[in-house]
Amino acid sequence: MVIDASFDEHHHEKETKSFASQIQMSSGQNRKSLKPFKFWITSYGGQLEQQLNKHNGLHNWKIQLDSKHFTDIFEKEKLIYLSSESSEVMTE
Repeated sequence: MVIDASFDEHHHEKETKSFASQIQMSSGQNRKSLKPFKFWITSYGGQLEQQLNKHNGLHNWKIQLDSKHFTDIFEKEKLIYLSSESSEVMTE
């Protein structure tokens, strides 16, 4: 799973704090999972990095942090990009 943080600069501080909390909860749930998956945050930096650095043990989380955009790391054709802003609905 890849979380695209490239919209960080468009978030207000409150939104970034919420985003960081959601990442922390997701990481914790993944860690407890019987079949944990690889977890990436791309375009990592800025406000999100500042918020996540406030959490003790961040670098012990099983998350790959990368400042590169996800299209510079993964083959775009092999990804499914999920967004709450999409007009397309996934049915399967």
